[in-house]
Amino acid sequence: MRNRVVSVRFAPAEHQKLLVLVHREPLLDSRGRVRRSLAHWCRAALTRAVLSDDLRPGMPVVETDDLATLSDSCQRLNDRAYETNSRYRVVSGSLAALEAVCSSAEAALPSVDRSVVTVGEKRTQLVNIWVSDDDYALWQQATREARYSRVSAWSWDVLVGRAGYIRQRRATASVLETRRQLAGAINNVAQLQAIAEDTDADLATVIEEHGVRLIELMAQWNELGTVQ
Repeated sequence: MRNRVVSVRFAPAEHQKLLVLVHREPLLDSRGRVRRSLAHWCRAALTRAVLSDDLRPGMPVVETDDLATLSDSCQRLNDRAYETNSRYRVVSGSLAALEAVCSSAEAALPSVDRSVVTVGEKRTQLVNIWVSDDDYALWQQATREARYSRVSAWSWDVLVGRAGYIRQRRATASVLETRRQLAGAINNVAQLQAIAEDTDADLATVIEEHGVRLIELMAQWNELGTVQ
């Protein structure tokens, strides 16, 4: 029995695009029936998102192996920076460690489609989606995993993502951990560069170039979600 309602507001352009999708990409409900109303289509899309995890484009996740590789590279760079500070000269292996951090940070970047921007209109179109207690519990779990406070906010995120818009992403734990690792690496680069400038000007230039690359990569990682 569907005795709960989730009310989701859309901007007019978002609402219109979803209406087009209802007919262009019909979805089946739990009984195998094609649903032609927008509310029914939204319910089917959200349930499918939870069950298949294929409609959560707002949740970029770093592969476990990629994160482990990056973490190892950052640790090696940190070790070289510590030794460099102790000896006040850039020790052997520092540049290789820095190059490894840059390469692993780039390789680990999740692929995110940025082809369509979010509509800036006010959300004036209301859609009421009736759902059963069991499905609502699943939606609540998905909402928590996506780090939203309300099911309606998570629902909007998934549905406008289905329509092709870029949403306000909440960074996943793996993305946040990657940022933490890169922040430490950037600090290590600053230490290496400062000492190299006093001891080896040519090496300092190379380190600076890698540092710029690392900062650019950090900017790309920062695009993968907010901290909230």
